[in-house]
Amino acid sequence: MGGMPFFGYHMPSFTFASVPPDRLFDHVGGLARSAESAGFELVTVMDHFYQITGVGAEEEPMLEGYATLAALARETSRVRLATLVTGVTYRNPALVAKMVTTIDVISKGRAICGIGAAWNESEHSGYGFAFPPIRERMDRLDEALTILKLMFTQERPSFAGTHYRIDRALNNPLADIKRKSEILDRYCDEEGRDPATITRTMGSPVVLVENEGQAKTVMERMPPERRVMFQPATPEQAAEILQDYIAVGIQGFTFGNPTLRTPEEFERAQRLIRTVKGSSSLN
Repeated sequence: MGGMPFFGYHMPSFTFASVPPDRLFDHVGGLARSAESAGFELVTVMDHFYQITGVGAEEEPMLEGYATLAALARETSRVRLATLVTGVTYRNPALVAKMVTTIDVISKGRAICGIGAAWNESEHSGYGFAFPPIRERMDRLDEALTILKLMFTQERPSFAGTHYRIDRALNNPLADIKRKSEILDRYCDEEGRDPATITRTMGSPVVLVENEGQAKTVMERMPPERRVMFQPATPEQAAEILQDYIAVGIQGFTFGNPTLRTPEEFERAQRLIRTVKGSSSLN
């Protein structure tokens, strides 16, 4: 992914002041292109139908993840594209494999499959999705990962589990699966994977600002429950902070779009990425 550490740009929010609904995706596409220009290597969206606590009010606009990624595949040329992450309860896992493969074809090999056990009960209730207890959701995730891997790697796989089954399922065209298999394998500890092959990533612990006055303003704009997760820092200060995480094995950092929306904010991100990449290439 363009050398470690890598930087991801996450888009959990589609609430933009003075952007009308008919211009919403144009704005989102512009943000993704700005992120690509600034040096981000991964662009991600949530797989949610309602806005989530901590980002905004439930009623805020929310675009469906895979339709958005398909469109972003045509708006961008270099960044990898993924959901962070898909809820296993929302779609049949064979369908997820087909959707990710389709986005991989559209993007010429830039799709990554991200999947988790799902948690947001209110949108399950609203949309009529079953919301089983966590043990069953984890079991479903385990079976879904098996099916995804089979469909990314085999011609006509079959699998019968407790929750899901496929019967000589066809996934044609089979896209480039090497990287997707690597992402999926991190969950497959039963294979006894070498931990060195796992990429460790985290949400950015910093919010980029130019000075202390700006830091105060930025932190006040944030929901209280999110403030504790971030430290305001200039790009130069942030590079030093991230080096501490890199030193303990973190290989990727994801920055959210609530704090990266303007040309000035992207310019700060570009300075950070260049500083971190420059110093890590010297080590």
